[in-house]
Formats: sequence, structure tokens, C-alpha cells
Amino acid sequence: MDRGRQPPASVLHSPLVRALFVPVLLMACSGSSASAQHNHRPPGDIDPEQLTIAATRERLTQHEKNIAVQQMTLAEFEAKARKIRRQLEALTLMPADAISSRLLEYAAEKHKELKALEGHIETTKRVLADQAQWTETDRREPNAQEDLFTRRIADNRRQFANSPEDEYRDRIEQQNTWLLEEAAQRQRQVAEQNHLLMQEEEPPRSWPERRQVPLLPTGNTFDTDELRLCQLLEKKAVETGYDIAEINLLAAKGLPGAENLDVDRSLKTLDLWAAWVWHETDRHLYKYREAPEEYNSSEAYFRILMMICTLQEDFHVCYNRDPKMRAGPVELAPSDLTFFGNPKDLFVNGLTESTHEGTCASLPVLYVAIGRRLGYPLKLVECKGHLFARWEDDKERFNIEGTNRGLNCYPDREYQEWPYPISKEELATGMYMTSLSPKRELAAFLELRALCLKQNELHERRSTVKIFADGLRKKEGVDLDRLNRLVGESGDGNSISVTGGADPALPYQALTSTNTWRTPGDERGAPGKHTVFATERFGAE
Repeated sequence: MDRGRQPPASVLHSPLVRALFVPVLLMACSGSSASAQHNHRPPGDIDPEQLTIAATRERLTQHEKNIAVQQMTLAEFEAKARKIRRQLEALTLMPADAISSRLLEYAAEKHKELKALEGHIETTKRVLADQAQWTETDRREPNAQEDLFTRRIADNRRQFANSPEDEYRDRIEQQNTWLLEEAAQRQRQVAEQNHLLMQEEEPPRSWPERRQVPLLPTGNTFDTDELRLCQLLEKKAVETGYDIAEINLLAAKGLPGAENLDVDRSLKTLDLWAAWVWHETDRHLYKYREAPEEYNSSEAYFRILMMICTLQEDFHVCYNRDPKMRAGPVELAPSDLTFFGNPKDLFVNGLTESTHEGTCASLPVLYVAIGRRLGYPLKLVECKGHLFARWEDDKERFNIEGTNRGLNCYPDREYQEWPYPISKEELATGMYMTSLSPKRELAAFLELRALCLKQNELHERRSTVKIFADGLRKKEGVDLDRLNRLVGESGDGNSISVTGGADPALPYQALTSTNTWRTPGDERGAPGKHTVFATERFGAE
């Protein structure tokens, strides 16, 4: 162009020229800039539409978390309401003359609390329903936005060719997809071959045969119903929320004399008793805080004292009043297994029903069941011919004897001498003086069941239960074979049962002296001597 013929600068900057030039420039650049908005966005640059979708999803996630919290709160309310209903239902099962005025006041408070809980439950359910409806609406919105965004991006990619980098990336992704498909196909082929090999006939007998250990000894005839019950109880003993009382009651099902056993009713009664013990303990807790030295400076000791005294005085829980039964299994003649004849003397249902009487086989189980409902770290412990309870955590440990009036806390050496002496070799077998695991607890209950079956001359059923109980102990690390050898070497040639029985019956043996470790004037059974640490209930209020 001739420089002399160039238009003046005023013409180039005129509004008309600018109006014509700008659209032409935008049209020329549209092929590169518009197509690159989504496909060639600089690294780190996020599309505003994606930000909107992400914000919506984050808000939806927060709503879902709120709903989860509301659902947990509702579950807690419902669990607490169910517990109160069971307590009130158990209260209606008690005889009218056994319900004190304070129990009636407690029931009225629980009824009021139940009504308030039911109101909270209904309100929470309505809020949850509304939130669920809103959340579902919010969930559809980001999905629709994301679908529109994805379709728009796909349309743009179809309109404009990919860059070399995009083509290389797509090719690599396609190759990876093919490789993954081939690997999956090979895995399917290997799985089919393995399946065919598993269906082939057994290998020739010249191959080494697998040695399998039978679950129960061969050559014995087992009662199928008893075996099925034992296996069911073993599964329940390892479940979350294991209830020692439920296992104990189920171990008594089907025994002669337990035909009318109502497991659910007994468990409701225990729930009521536990709630009342908590109420009474909380009401008297100031006594410990004012004078802890009177209770061995141990809040745990105070709580166990309150539990046992409350059960004994308010619900009349006690040892069997029959003089012959009070002697216990260790003082019975060899041919007399009366102690084990009645299931109510061996299992918790004898304490939750009618007279509320039990023995050293059932009272410790009751205390452990109530204590665990209150969150106490209580264990069941076996010594030779006796059961007792123990508080055991990382802070303190003491034994609990509640078969007499009040509470006694004897040291371990008491039980190592009474009711039968336990040698160091017997202690090393792991049978005695250790806190029991759930399966060991079940083994003790099955031992009681076997002794009851023996007393009622149901020998095949008894044999099945006895073998299963011994197997549980061996699984839990008890060297039962060595223990039986030690008992045989001691001269009687019989195997002592964990709860005081024997197979065959033990010979008569008088009570062993437990005074070897006591100071003068503190001997067991001394005139005017009350039991160690025994404390009467606090004054009536």
C-alpha cells in the first residue's frame, strides 16, 4: 500500500470502523479461544460451573452428616425407652406386697421419663423425615447440573479436534483399558480351571492324606439336642454385647425342673434390679465422699457394697435357706448329689423367681450380671469347689463374696485353702483363681448342667455336655489332662469339677482350715467375729 494513500488516523479510530472490525476479529479467533475454554484450560484453572457443582455436593454431604447424627440420637432415645419399658414391665411382675413405697416413687419417675423420651422420639422422627426429603431434592440438583456440564464438554470436544497432547493421552488410556480387559479375562480363565480341578476325583491313595482333628472324641455317642445347644451357646458367648445372665439361663433350658423357665422375664427382672441399684448407689454416694476411709478408700468397693446390700435387703436375695443346701457341695456325702438336682439352685432363674434363693453356683453370676449392666468390670472366678466374683480393671482388683449377709472381700489365699486346698501344680494348669473369659464362663455353666443331668440319671445327655465343657476349657488354655493326673496322684483317683462336683462323686472331705494366714482373734468362725470387711446396709432413710 502506498504510504501516501493511507487513511488518516482519525478514520481508523472512528466508531464505524471499530464496530466493523471487532466482530471480524472475534470471528477469526473463535475457532481457537472458544474451543479451548474447556479442553485447553490452563492447569489449576477450574471451571466456575464445576465450582458450583462441588459446593452443592459439599452442602449435600453436610446435610447427610446431620441426618446421621440425628439417627444416632434417635437410636439412643429408643434404646433408653426400651430399657425403661422393660424395667416397668418387670415391676408389674413383682408381687404387690413386695413393692415398697420408694419403688413406686421410682416407677412414677421412670414413667414420666418414658413419656418425655417418647415425645423426643416423635419430634426427632418428624425432623428426620423432613431432612430426608430435602436431602433427596438436593441430591437430584447436582446430578442434573453435572449431566448438563458433561454433555456440553462432550459436544465441544466433538466440534473441535483434540491437541496432540490430548490425542496421546487418549491413546494411552485406550491401551490401558485393553490391558485391564486382557488381565481380567486371564483371571477368569484361571478361576475356571481351579473350579474344574476342585471337582475332580480324589488323588490316588499313595498321596499323603490330610489329617483332620475331630471336633469331639470319636467312639462316643452324643445327644444331638444337647450338642446343638452347646454349639449355639458357644457362638453366643463370642457375640458383641454378650450377656452372662442370658447364657446362664439358656444353659438351664430343658433341664428337669426348669420346664417353666422364662428367659425374657428373668432378664427384665435383672434390668429392673440393676436400675434400682444404680438409683440407690447414686442416692448414697455422698456417704463415700464424706468418709472414704470407712469404705477402704475405694469407690469401687463402696459401689459393690451398695449393690449386694440393695439386692439382699430390697429384693430379699439370699442363699438357699435349706440347712442341707447351706452346707454346700463340699460337705455332702459321696453318694448325695442333691445340691445339683434342682436347676433353681444352680442358675440365675432361681434368684429372679419366687423365693429369690440361690447358691454359690448362682449368686456370683447374679452379681456379675447386675454389675456389668452398671458398667462395672466384674469377672467370674473358679476355685476348687466354689465360684466367686472379682472386680478387676487397670486401677484395682479385689475379690467379692456375697453368699453371706453383706459383703466380704477375702484375699486369694482364702480360696486357695477353702473349700479345698489348691496346690501350686494345680494352679499352674490355669484352672483355678484366674478371671474367666466368656467361653470359660460358659464351660462352668455347662459343668453345672452336666451335674444336674447326672443327678437326674440322664447319662447320655450328661456325657455330651461334660465333654463339650472340657473341650471349651482346653481351647481356652486349661491343661485339664494334667489336672486330672494331679488329682489321681493325690489318692482319690477322680476328676474334680469346677463347681464342686466330681466325676465320679468326690469322697467326703471336711472343710479345710483357712486360719493359717490369719492373725489371732481374726480366725474364720471365731466367737463374735463378723466376716472380713462385712458391712451392714446404711441406716433406713
